[in-house]
Amino acid sequence: MKKIFSFFIVLLLTTNFIFSQDSESDGTGLSFHSIEELKSFEGIYGSDEFPLKFKLYQKDNKLVMSWVGRSEEEAMVLDEDEKNKFSMPMAGLELDFRVDETRFETKTVSSKGTNIKIQKTILRKMIFKISGNEIAFTMLPPEDTSVQEK
Repeated sequence: MKKIFSFFIVLLLTTNFIFSQDSESDGTGLSFHSIEELKSFEGIYGSDEFPLKFKLYQKDNKLVMSWVGRSEEEAMVLDEDEKNKFSMPMAGLELDFRVDETRFETKTVSSKGTNIKIQKTILRKMIFKISGNEIAFTMLPPEDTSVQEK
């Protein structure tokens, strides 16, 4: 069932890419995110529930998505719907980003005394909604993003 669903999504996203190349933007110019905010969504997202990994990045003040292993020419520009929400209406796709931020302390003992470092951990999730289904993707750590990147 996962393979059929995955094939359906790939087909839908590929079709959307082909048609989006010919369509013009709506010209509203509305933006809910700064460039820094768009860049904060950049990364590779993966899920145990879905075999494909998606790469998101900022290009020309827009958030762009492609699946890992595909060229940038095949990437799809996402529409901004509201804060932390993006979509591709032709594909019936919605993305909802959620950020969980936690802080923790690490004690390091050295010959000169005890140092306390506060480290910040940020967990970014992307909720991928299509055809009535929701799949939670998590941003993969940077060391995992080198796989299949070009």
